[in-house]
Amino acid sequence: QMSGLLHFIGSGARFESISRGVLDFRDLYYYLSLVIAFLALTAYSLESLRWANEGNRARHWGWRNLTLLVVGNVLLANVWLASTTTWRVDLTAGKIYSISDITKRYLSELREPLLIRGYFSTNTHPLLAPLVPQMKDLIAEYQITGGGRVQTEFVDPTVNEDIEEEANTKYGILPVPMQVADRYQASLVNAYFNVVIQYGDQFEVLDFDDLIDIKVQPEGNPDVALRNPEYDITRSIKRVLYDYQLAGQLFDGIHEPLTLTVYLSAQERLPASLVQFKAELQQVVTQIQTTAAEKFTVEYIDPDRDDGSVAKDIKQKHGFLPINTGLFGQSPFYFHMVLANAEKTVNIPLPESLRGIAFEQTLEAAIKKFSPGLVQTVGAVAPSPQTSGDDSYEYLHKLLNNNLNVTTVDLTDGAVPTAIDVLLIIAPEKINAQALYAIDQFLMQGGTVVLATSPFSVTHGAENITANPHDSGMTDWLAHFGITLPAQLVMDNKNVPFPLPVERHIRGVPRRELRLVDYPYFIDIRGNGVNGESSITRGLDQIIMAWSSPLVIDREKNSARAAIPLLQSSNTSWSNGSFDIAPSDAVFSSHGEPGPHIVAASFAGVFDSYFADKAIPVKQEERLSLSNVVVKPESITETLVRSPESARLVLFASNEFLTDQTSQINGRSQGTRYQKPLELVVNAVEWSLQDQGLAAIRGRSHFARTLPPLERQQQQLLEYLNYTVAVVGILFVLFVQRTQHNKRLKRLVATLMVEDKPVAGNRSVTGDDAKQ
Repeated sequence: QMSGLLHFIGSGARFESISRGVLDFRDLYYYLSLVIAFLALTAYSLESLRWANEGNRARHWGWRNLTLLVVGNVLLANVWLASTTTWRVDLTAGKIYSISDITKRYLSELREPLLIRGYFSTNTHPLLAPLVPQMKDLIAEYQITGGGRVQTEFVDPTVNEDIEEEANTKYGILPVPMQVADRYQASLVNAYFNVVIQYGDQFEVLDFDDLIDIKVQPEGNPDVALRNPEYDITRSIKRVLYDYQLAGQLFDGIHEPLTLTVYLSAQERLPASLVQFKAELQQVVTQIQTTAAEKFTVEYIDPDRDDGSVAKDIKQKHGFLPINTGLFGQSPFYFHMVLANAEKTVNIPLPESLRGIAFEQTLEAAIKKFSPGLVQTVGAVAPSPQTSGDDSYEYLHKLLNNNLNVTTVDLTDGAVPTAIDVLLIIAPEKINAQALYAIDQFLMQGGTVVLATSPFSVTHGAENITANPHDSGMTDWLAHFGITLPAQLVMDNKNVPFPLPVERHIRGVPRRELRLVDYPYFIDIRGNGVNGESSITRGLDQIIMAWSSPLVIDREKNSARAAIPLLQSSNTSWSNGSFDIAPSDAVFSSHGEPGPHIVAASFAGVFDSYFADKAIPVKQEERLSLSNVVVKPESITETLVRSPESARLVLFASNEFLTDQTSQINGRSQGTRYQKPLELVVNAVEWSLQDQGLAAIRGRSHFARTLPPLERQQQQLLEYLNYTVAVVGILFVLFVQRTQHNKRLKRLVATLMVEDKPVAGNRSVTGDDAKQ
C-alpha cells in the first residue's frame, strides 16, 4: 500500500506514460497542479512580506484561507481524476496502448455479463509493483468500453482466505514464490499476478508467463514490462465468448445458410456398398436438417442428366470425375459432395468407412469450417512439444494452442483426419507418396496447407553451425504449382547480429564471453520487405528470417490463383549455395548480382492436383489401384483433380526459423524472447480460417518493437546531428533572450528620454544622463 501511494504521488512515475508516447490528462494535470500549487504558495509568501505585524488581520486570514483552498483543491483533484482513464491521447505507431477496434467488436458481441477479475498481491516483487496500476488501468478501460456488459474486480488473495481458496480450487491459480530484499532483510514472498476472464460457466486464466516480458540488460538488471496485455485479454474473451455461445449448438455460429449438394448417379449404377451408404447418408442429413432449421438444405443432382452438361460443369468447377472401380464390369458413377454458402465452398470426401456415423463426423467437421467462433483444429506435421533436443517447437505449439486446438497427425495412410481445418507442415523430410497424396487431396478439398521447407537443413553444434542438403520429398509437388526453391541460402547486409561465443585472455586467464558479429543469414526484414497489404503480415513491422532459401514463383503457372509475396529481403541481398555458414568475425563477401529475394508467399485460388493423371499411392498390402480409385474392404477412395477457390497454400522458405533454439538465439541478441516468426505463422493459420481479428494486435509486444539497424556512418551522422540541433537550440534561445533584452532596454531609454525638460534643480535630462 505504501509503495502504491508513493507511486501515485511520485513525479517520476507520472512521466512513465509520457515516455511511452501516451499523453494522459491525469499526468498532465498532475504537473499542472504542482505548478499552480507552488505559484499560489509563492504569491502568498511574497504577499506576506508586505504585511506589518499589526496590520489588517482579517485580510491576512483571507489570504491564508484562499491559498489553502487553491492548493488543496488543485492537489485533491488528482485523487478525483485517478479513476479517469479515457482522457488520453496515444501517439504511438499503431496506437499500441489503446483499446483496439477488434477488442471493441468482441465486447459488442457480449450478451451476458463478462467478469474480468485481477488477482494482484499488495506485497509483491518491486519490479512487478509498477505493472499493477497499468493492468488495472487497462482492465478499467475494458469496463468503460463494454459499458454494463463488463464487470471488473481487483482482489488480493493473501489477505482473504476465502478468496485465496476459490482462486486455488476453482481457477487453479497458485502464488509464485519470489525473492525480495530490502535494507533490513532478504525474504521470500508468494505473490499473485493473474487475471481471470469469465463468461457464464466458461473461464480463462492468464498467469505471470502470459502477461510479463523480461529483457535482460547488459549490466545484469532485468527490465520487466507488460508484454501485450490487450492481446492476451482479448483472445481470452473471444475464446470464452464463443465456447459459451456455441457449446453443443453447431449452427449457432452459422450466419449464412449452408447447402449440401450431392452429385449422385442413379442407384442402379452404384455399387452395393454405396447404395447402403446412400440410405445412411440421407438419415444423417434429415436429422441435421431438423436441428438446423432453415440454415441447412440438401440437394441431390445426377451429373448424367441434361446430356452430361452437369458433369462437364462440375469437372470444370470442382474437378469431379466419374469413379471407375473397374470391378466386374461396373460402369463409372458419380458420388461427390460439396458444402457451400454464398462465400465459401468445401469439398467433402467420402469417409474411409462407408458408415453413417463416419459421414456425420465428416459433415460436422465441414460445417465447423463455416463458423469462425468455434475453436478449430490445426494438424501439425512436426515434432511434438515433448520432443527433446534443440529442434523442438514447444514455443510454437504453445502460441497456437492459445486460440486453436493443435494435434499431431500421421499422413502415412494417405488421408488427413476429417477434423483438421488447417495442415501445418514444418521442415518435412522425405515425405512418402502416401503422405504427399494426403496433403494434395486436403488442398483439393479447399483446405489450407501452411508449409515451411527449404533445400537446406541447419545443424546446431556445441561449437559450430553447419548446413546440409535437405530432401523434403515435396520438390516436384511444389514445382507442379509453379513454385521453385533453389538450393541456395539468402544473405543480406541488413541482418541481425549473431551472439558468437569467443574466448579472451585477461592476464593469462581465459574468459568466455558473447560477442555480436555480423551474420547475413539472419535477414532483418522490415519496411517494404514486409507486405503491409496482406492479413498474414498485418501488425508485424519486422521479421527475422533465419537460413532462408529464395522462393521463385512461375507467374504463368499461377495465373489461376493469387500469388502474393509476403516477405522479401532488401535490395542489397544475394544468394549463396555454400555449406559454410558458421558465424565468425570475418566479413562475409557477396556473390552474384544483389537484389531482393522472396522468402515467403501465399497462394489462394484454384489448384490442379499433382495426382490428376497418376495412380493413387497406397501401401503394399492395399495395392489395388485402378484409374483414379482404390477399393478397400468396405471403402471407396476418390481422387479430386481440382480444388475450389477456397484452397490456400502458404509457404515459408526455411526449415529452422520456427525452432525453439532459433527463437532463443534471436532473443539472446535482444535480451528478450523473440516470437515474431511464431506470430507470423499464427497469422497465416488464422488467415486460412478467415478469422483474422486478433492479427492486428498480436504483434504489439513491448520489447519486440526494435529500432532499424544503422550503419556506423548513419549512427555518427545522427549523433553529430543531435549535438548540432542542441547547440543551435541553445544559440537560438540566447539570441531570443538577447533580442528581448535589447528591446526592453530601448523601451526604458525611450521612457526616460525627456529632451529639454527641467527636472530637479532646473537640470535637463540629456541622452547621456538617460543612458546612465
